[in-house]
Amino acid sequence: MFRAVVDYKANATPKCQSLIIKTLPELEGQKKDLLSQSFIFETEIGMYTEVLPRFEENLRKAGDKTTLKPPWLYYSLSPHKVLVLDDIVPKGFELIRDRAMTMEEAKAAYERLAKWHAVSFKIIKQELHFFDRYQHGLFTMPNLLNEGLMTDGIKFFIEMLKKKATLHQFVPHFEALRPVILQRCLDTFREFRETPRADAYYVLCHGDFTIKNMMFKHNSADGSLVDVQLLDFQLSYVGSIASDLIYSMVQLLDEHLRKQFPILVEYYFNIFIETLLKLKYKGALPKLEKLREQLVWHKHF
Repeated sequence: MFRAVVDYKANATPKCQSLIIKTLPELEGQKKDLLSQSFIFETEIGMYTEVLPRFEENLRKAGDKTTLKPPWLYYSLSPHKVLVLDDIVPKGFELIRDRAMTMEEAKAAYERLAKWHAVSFKIIKQELHFFDRYQHGLFTMPNLLNEGLMTDGIKFFIEMLKKKATLHQFVPHFEALRPVILQRCLDTFREFRETPRADAYYVLCHGDFTIKNMMFKHNSADGSLVDVQLLDFQLSYVGSIASDLIYSMVQLLDEHLRKQFPILVEYYFNIFIETLLKLKYKGALPKLEKLREQLVWHKHF
């Protein structure tokens, strides 16, 4: 990913624009091999050009002006895979670096996710095949399941627990998880496509709902939050509503906000239901108790 500042003329008028250019690695190696065989560009291009514009259109019709993505300008899959986006840093957005997010920022992130999930939930109920191409995520990355990160992570974690006397009590719990945890994660990822439950809630998952994949804009005068934009949709797929929430608990929240996770889930859920009502969804509305059940079903994730 590169930032490029481009000077150009339009109707003889000088202009300047900062761009974000995403493309595949050119250097030979593991990263190139991993990404070049994946569907990440096809997924992200589809998200920018097909899915998210429709999500925003549905929200506009419901009177909601929420923006779910930064503007895209150009894409190509051949001869090179490339995606060009408008750089929103000059517009006042920034990544959170070297600090944890605040409760206000966390609520803003979950509000975006709730609206995204609500629109996709309705579409899945009404147009089941609209998301057929969105079934590639982290667990379909070529050879990833054979990488040490996936196969040996829990082994090294258990070794760490054994080295700390105050953590010895947790070793049997994780030893019991060790032989099943990766398969259970795969079961969660594949559930919608292979073993859907009649009483489960399925949405288009962001797939990588982490603090690194969102940018925040704050008021320069008082520091109050103005807006948040989600980024990086290359791992989006249809799956359990619990997937993004469980992922976010670890990848979005620090150890203090994790203690507030039940509160954030309820906040998210209220906006999820509120958005479904604005969208005039006619089916049975999801229930918070059932969502909490699904968080437990998929706890291994």
